[in-house]
Amino acid sequence: MEEDKFSKKISSKPQNIWIAVSAFLAVALVAVLIFSYSGGFKANSGMVEVSQDEIGSYLVDFINKIYGPQIGNVSLQQVAAEHGLYKITIGVTVEGQPPQQEVYVTRDGKLFIPQAIDIDEINSEYEQYLQQQNQVNVVPTDIQGEVAPAQ
Repeated sequence: MEEDKFSKKISSKPQNIWIAVSAFLAVALVAVLIFSYSGGFKANSGMVEVSQDEIGSYLVDFINKIYGPQIGNVSLQQVAAEHGLYKITIGVTVEGQPPQQEVYVTRDGKLFIPQAIDIDEINSEYEQYLQQQNQVNVVPTDIQGEVAPAQ
């Protein structure tokens, strides 16, 4: 009778947690392998890249159709691949002058990005600004660190 109580206590305890965790991880690993071999982790999965010539004329037609009445006629100046996107230089005719503007389009032609911010360039400009501010705000001090009298 004493043994029955002891065996019931052991059987009522939960199974070892590591068995459950190992089984879950095994199933997850199989799912990841199936997903990756089916092309799920490819960066360009399903994306069809459009040529530079096609994307340039496509974007100019789009801008002239949608934004033309507000901004005027747009002309294509240059198309270049940059940072994984197409950088397109367009001329927007304003009062007879076509100032150039750079816009970006994804390589598949699905997304139009009117403006991109170059993080390195902005960081550099900000550092230069801080250096200029530090030079302007320098207060002359004497050797002991006290503010020197104005001359």
